[in-house]
Amino acid sequence: MIERGSTDSILDRILKIVTKSDGGKTFIDTSSLTKRSNETKAMQQALTEQGLYVSKDHKYYNDGYPGETTSFGLLMLADPNQADSYIKLALKDNALRPNDIIKLQIALNASTNDPDARIEVDGFMGKQTANRLADYLTTKHVKDIDQNSPLAKALHKYADPAKLKAIGIKDREKSRTFNNTVTKQKQPTERTHDAHDHGHAPNNEQSAALSRKIIDISEGDNAHNGYCGRGVSNILTGLGLKNKNGDGHTWKDSLPKHGWKKLDDIKNPENAPPGSVIVYDRDRNFTGKKGGAGFGHVEMVAEKDGERLYVSDKARSNWGGTVPENFVGVYVHPELTADLTNQNTTLASSNTSEPDTHGLI
Repeated sequence: MIERGSTDSILDRILKIVTKSDGGKTFIDTSSLTKRSNETKAMQQALTEQGLYVSKDHKYYNDGYPGETTSFGLLMLADPNQADSYIKLALKDNALRPNDIIKLQIALNASTNDPDARIEVDGFMGKQTANRLADYLTTKHVKDIDQNSPLAKALHKYADPAKLKAIGIKDREKSRTFNNTVTKQKQPTERTHDAHDHGHAPNNEQSAALSRKIIDISEGDNAHNGYCGRGVSNILTGLGLKNKNGDGHTWKDSLPKHGWKKLDDIKNPENAPPGSVIVYDRDRNFTGKKGGAGFGHVEMVAEKDGERLYVSDKARSNWGGTVPENFVGVYVHPELTADLTNQNTTLASSNTSEPDTHGLI
């Protein structure tokens, strides 16, 4: 379990104020912190250092708001034994949101004393979180996992095969039936599309070559961390395609003006073909916000060694930057993808455009 050191005086002070007990069970009441923004920010930074709050590139980081995520981190610090209870509930949850994944990541960090075992708290269920969860379940001897639960599907998709075997989940390479079941149940109210089977994507050789170019350009460009628009602009320029750099959300207007078409039949970023661009909007109440919440996000899809990557200022295994819930759509260019003349695509139109500015995630 997480242990507090002598340097955590801010956390000790805050815990004395917010920790309550009811019937022997600990809970957190942060109502007294609503007018103590600076102290709350310092406390959030201290929680992040222990893996009990969102990582530094997340939109919640250092926001000074003592909300649900902050309260959960404080609870895990005050009573780390509750981490086990939350993870058990998460395994049974049929509708996990990014905020629920954040809590899962915090709970996993609270369940260990090993700093090297702590994972990034970003709200994405990628390889790092899946493998850490698999290790936790192995340590706790948990094997009775609902194979159709969201977490089981995520484990099946991202965790290492050896770790899957240890917790009784079939190796994804050997379980086509399981994969088909997961795909069908993932979006029960929508038609599920595999981009490779519907003419949206290049063939395998073209896809591999295009993915290598995308990744190579990204690794050698000058886009700084957080500047997704600049990263994608550099990639497109390197591929010989005209583009207009700008904030992430503005790409939904600028892409169609440069020959990109929106694939309205793709509702899930995981089905976007290699070479496509995915756009995410900024928050509705974006005024004064930084990062993806204030500027939106844009990224390109690539594949490497069988793993899907989402590339902007750098390649990531998770899609959406810090705003995956703000998905706008998938866009393809005829010079990068197969013939789209018979596909159900629409050209998004807009009479507005915004100047090149931050292009932040």
